[in-house]
Amino acid sequence: MTIQKTDGLTNTEILEADKAHLTSMQRQVQYVAKLETQRKGCPNCGTLSNLPEAAGVRVDDFNFANHGSDRIGACRGCQRTLIFTLPLIGDWHWRLDPAEATMKEPTDGTA
Repeated sequence: MTIQKTDGLTNTEILEADKAHLTSMQRQVQYVAKLETQRKGCPNCGTLSNLPEAAGVRVDDFNFANHGSDRIGACRGCQRTLIFTLPLIGDWHWRLDPAEATMKEPTDGTA
């Protein structure tokens, strides 16, 4: 992974910086990074994780500006696929992958 930088600062530096010392772009990244590093519970087992943790990367390796496929992760507790969901009103939360919800566990003890 490559460390993501915005105007020369890493994500960790942007998260820890005083807003008054950041450029406009850095303030936007700081806002999104603060939002997406909040830990939320898995709807299946309750294990808390934030977006970079669920994606399996460090905060400095995560691209907060890209809203593509990296908004899907895996729960560290139950290994279910988690989808980052940002509703029109309210705070973000995890949603379970609907394709996995239709899968059935083997009943004969085989995996």
